[in-house]
Amino acid sequence: FFFLMIRRPPRSTQSRSSAASDVYKRQVRILRKAAKNIQRVKLVLLNVSHSETIYGIKATEIGRHICVDTALPFLYFYDRKVGNGGPAYKGSPPIRDKLNRTMLIYEMLLDCIDTISSYHCTVPERYKFLKERNFSKAMNGYNCAGFNMQILWTIIAIYTFLKESTKKGFRLTPSDFLRHKFPEDKAQYEKGLKIVIRAMATRPAEIMGLRGRKGLISVGADADLVAFNPYSFQDINAGSIFSKHPATYIFENQKLCGDVIDVFLRGEKIVSGSKITELPRGQVLQRNFVKR
Repeated sequence: FFFLMIRRPPRSTQSRSSAASDVYKRQVRILRKAAKNIQRVKLVLLNVSHSETIYGIKATEIGRHICVDTALPFLYFYDRKVGNGGPAYKGSPPIRDKLNRTMLIYEMLLDCIDTISSYHCTVPERYKFLKERNFSKAMNGYNCAGFNMQILWTIIAIYTFLKESTKKGFRLTPSDFLRHKFPEDKAQYEKGLKIVIRAMATRPAEIMGLRGRKGLISVGADADLVAFNPYSFQDINAGSIFSKHPATYIFENQKLCGDVIDVFLRGEKIVSGSKITELPRGQVLQRNFVKR
């Protein structure tokens, strides 16, 4: 396995999108050449935030040998939504414009994105310079671990709501969806749950060579289960954030769809509601080579 992170484009006198496009195109050419020359190796690109890069990879024959991962901050936020959010939203790669965010969502729905991660990187408040609001001195990193299922499910549910509303002739916004309940006919929304499972469970297990043990409910697999109510809403506030540095948590004050009721690790309940009932009991997993 080669795990590669697409680098941030250098500062340039060109516009940010133009400079990023040139750099990413060169990197895509390099990756295509590497995938052709390296045998029995999967290339995994982590935290790709640029939609054009994903299209450039997946639109070719060699794209099926390259696994692409993006992160929740790039699917949920865009530059104007963050606004004057300050140093907490500084990261590399950066949160980009609304068009790029929209294209990432389309690519996710079209199965061009293999996995979706949190891209969690905790940075203490003093290194984010929150009080001084000093963006240039602040360290890169998004504090965003937790609520991953709810965040991805919210993105998909809002997209589905807007799509169905447009078909009926209504011009509504994401805020309209979050102010109301889910419609009675939930068939279209249930398709989105399959995307959440694929991107956060099934596909990561396959890529890491853990097929048959992780990422599915089956005889012989680990009983890693989540009891999830997708049709409720939850406000994220300081009291519900599991983080050593809640002041830098970028999803605070967001309203999300879904509620995790219980979490089971290898059959043992470790989370009940908003309470952790047992200390983490992680294990080193031996992976098997996955044939392409």
